[in-house]
Amino acid sequence: MKKITIFTLFIVLNLSFLCPAVFANDFMEALPVLKEYRAHRVSSFDRNGDNADFLSGVKGTVTLAEITGPGAITHIWFTINSPEQFHLRKLVLRMYWDGEESPSVESPVGDFFGLGHGAYYHYHSRPFAIGTSKGLNCFWFMPFSRSAKITLTNEGDEPVRSFYYYIDYRFYDEEHSNLLPEINSMGRFHAQYSQEMPTTEGKDYTILKASGRGHYVGCNLSIQLGSNGWWGEGDDKFYIDGETFPSLYGTGSEDYFCGAWCYGEAFDSLYFGCPLRGKHVKGELWNVYRYHIEDPIPFTESIRVDIEALYQNPPCDYSSVAYWYQVEPHVAFPPLPPVEERLPRVAAKQPVMTISGALEGENMKVLSHSKGDAVDVQDMTTFEGGWSGGAQLWLHGNNEGDFIEVEINLPEKGVYEIEGYFTKSFDYAIFDVLIDDNRINAYPINGYSLQTWHSGKIVLGRTELTKGLHKVKFIAVDKDPSSSSHMIGVDCMKFNKLEKDDLGRIIIDNLDTASSFRTEGAWNIGSGGEDYGTNVHWAEKGRGESRAFFTPDFPKSGNYSVFIWYGSDSNSDHATNAPLIIHHAKGEDVATINLKQNCGKWNYIGEYKFQKGRSGFVMISNNADGNVLADAVKFVKE
Repeated sequence: MKKITIFTLFIVLNLSFLCPAVFANDFMEALPVLKEYRAHRVSSFDRNGDNADFLSGVKGTVTLAEITGPGAITHIWFTINSPEQFHLRKLVLRMYWDGEESPSVESPVGDFFGLGHGAYYHYHSRPFAIGTSKGLNCFWFMPFSRSAKITLTNEGDEPVRSFYYYIDYRFYDEEHSNLLPEINSMGRFHAQYSQEMPTTEGKDYTILKASGRGHYVGCNLSIQLGSNGWWGEGDDKFYIDGETFPSLYGTGSEDYFCGAWCYGEAFDSLYFGCPLRGKHVKGELWNVYRYHIEDPIPFTESIRVDIEALYQNPPCDYSSVAYWYQVEPHVAFPPLPPVEERLPRVAAKQPVMTISGALEGENMKVLSHSKGDAVDVQDMTTFEGGWSGGAQLWLHGNNEGDFIEVEINLPEKGVYEIEGYFTKSFDYAIFDVLIDDNRINAYPINGYSLQTWHSGKIVLGRTELTKGLHKVKFIAVDKDPSSSSHMIGVDCMKFNKLEKDDLGRIIIDNLDTASSFRTEGAWNIGSGGEDYGTNVHWAEKGRGESRAFFTPDFPKSGNYSVFIWYGSDSNSDHATNAPLIIHHAKGEDVATINLKQNCGKWNYIGEYKFQKGRSGFVMISNNADGNVLADAVKFVKE
């Protein structure tokens, strides 16, 4: 009898592998199993049959979906066109299961999809993926017995221009009634946004506090640094069912999020990642995630998930979304922080500043612009960084080739060194500047930045111009892979007429990335003592794979004395044998320079002959015994 029982059990177990449960993970081997549901979708398609497949002018609360069960949501896709900064933090997503009054999901839209700080960036994981461009996807399995309701609330100042969405779900009708007990017994999906801006010294940050029976399946955590340094030393702690000492006690924040050693480059994977990797500098933005899909953490009465906020003085700003399943009813969430308290830390309204002698973008006469694109003047006093005149001329470009052309009036003929001051943001283009249809910048200008910042001075180049009217065109030629559009923002321009003595003196700073400075390989931008200008490019010692080129546009042929500038060696890690190559009219010369000596001054390299135009350069590489600096080079005509 025992033998028969054991044999029968063996057959049952083997059949279970051949016929996976309907609700098992959908791995490849489960695809041939016939499905016991009907596929449905709620979307923003145009009810009139045209191509306006979106909600327009969204303000206040709108209901995206009301679905009758039993069923399960399997995929949500959004894409949003909004003119408002931080709209991902100002739009709030809520979900209600089976007629409940208190939402089981409540989060700013961006944070729900793992996009912290109201910013867009790309990554992919098992439950979330952000596709190019601005395609927000969610694949959590969300069952319900009687009903599901999803709403969107715009708490911003501007209406959303267009909101596109899919909500894909399974419906289980009477034909599949044998599955209903399994659906009814499932935990319901929950997601809750939390924040502390800033965290409290000596107090752990709480990612989740919930009561009932269920299991925790992960979180994303966004950090804005309150001081220079590393934020990730805090241990993770899981208190299960009322514990006073955590069952799960970690060793550090980067360890819980499955990275190590303060992280290298940004990365993303199925269950963990750091898709937004800032610098170790005050104000920088980070985002990390960890999804317990292979290793859920169950609780029968309660759970609290904490993480220490250590070695932060001043403290950082933390915000997070926790994801879990539990039996309803759940304890109602605390009120969502007001919208103004959810926004990333930026300066208050900035005082209006003026760049002396500049032609303000907002005052420029617009001659023409690309068809279908809006051009207007934008108030920039709410952004940190300071825009001259407090405003910019803004092209709402959408495609490569979009442009805006303006008119300027020069008081006299001469050779001018031209400076540009622009806006950088998450949806801005790589662009060129043309004067009278001639490109002035040697290298394209990348307008992309995760946040909205001022570019600072960008030296575009030198050119001879006549007195009177000229056309200046700003044209999108490409976009950064991380940028979501092709916008261009012009703060102001300066036309500096060069005197005779200035014509033979050329200084190239590491900031002159549009005119004369470019890099190859891995370079960092930092600041130390005695930098020329505001910062410096530096590369770790290597084998010459990192190179920086200073390439002037020589106004005349002749002999030029060459000087190099580099800052002080406060960390004692600068190279003593940094290699230089001077490419000139008679060939190439090689030199080495000790970056530990004669810091904070012009150091003479030698005299070389150069032909008119971009005929030569000075190159420095990291094939050295220490870190190498690329700061500034000066050429003086004899």
